[in-house]
Amino acid sequence: MAFVTIEDLYGSAEVLVFENAYLNAGKSLVEENIVSVDGRLSIREDDTTTIIANEIKDFGEQKQKIFTLDITDASEEQKEKLRGALRYFSGDKNNMNVRIKIGQDLKPCGQIYLTDQIMTVFQDILGAEKGTIEEIS
Repeated sequence: MAFVTIEDLYGSAEVLVFENAYLNAGKSLVEENIVSVDGRLSIREDDTTTIIANEIKDFGEQKQKIFTLDITDASEEQKEKLRGALRYFSGDKNNMNVRIKIGQDLKPCGQIYLTDQIMTVFQDILGAEKGTIEEIS
């Protein structure tokens, strides 16, 4: 495990990096390198806020991800539940583009805040194989 300090124009933050994330970060953890940190916040009342890193990578190597929902064979009930879920999870924290697949057609459908738990909600509505995340260039 390692403690890494990252900083931007507004201040600095401490990042706790466990072995797997540290080994995968490899050459990214060098002074003056711009990185992207994916993780969660650890907030304790009597201590400073720390980021627990899941992944650290060079900022330039990121590819856009898109969440694709295949509704080709979906029932009207499933479509209605899907509309409600899309409305519910959209908002201020939009972080992933969504598109709807009907047959071979792909149509953009806005953005949602997507976590593993939220993805499970969509997969429960349509089926696990009908909700996928793809990297696009």
